[in-house]
Amino acid sequence: MAPFRGGSADLDILERPDARPVSPEDRAQIIEPFISAAQMTLSELARTDLAVRSVYRVNDPRTLADLSAVIGVTADDSGVLVLSFPNDTATALARRVLADAVPALDDDLVRDCLGELANIVAGQAKTLLADTPYQLVLSTPSVLSGAGLGIGSKPGTDGLIVVFRSDAGDFALQVCLDINQA
Repeated sequence: MAPFRGGSADLDILERPDARPVSPEDRAQIIEPFISAAQMTLSELARTDLAVRSVYRVNDPRTLADLSAVIGVTADDSGVLVLSFPNDTATALARRVLADAVPALDDDLVRDCLGELANIVAGQAKTLLADTPYQLVLSTPSVLSGAGLGIGSKPGTDGLIVVFRSDAGDFALQVCLDINQA
């Protein structure tokens, strides 16, 4: 598994032997609401526009970058949403979100900001998925440091990954839901 390290080339060439396409049905029913939620959240709070670079599925979901905000999205916490950021991207986005609120940005504030961004994205996705079989129940987010860490999804649950490009830097959104139980 090759996590990305922040350069745009690292995101384009994911050396995951288990990476495979996402079906059009899964993209429309599951991923698109999360893409819309991320775009709405980052556009409003961080004043950045997002473009989707790639969408794929993996067998063994893991954190993908320096900092990852993880939030349970199912009642039993087996389903998760993960936002993974290279340090530079995390700092740039936090600086934009917190610009008027804090004079100096430290690592704890960046981590708190990423957790809150994940919480808002998950909340937006919950609203967009309200009339679907994918009913989300959100937990408190946590922020993990390092790529390649387990994210607490149910064993056997695939990770559906969206890599975004923004003027603040690239990052990934990962959704792990047991779609057979929806």
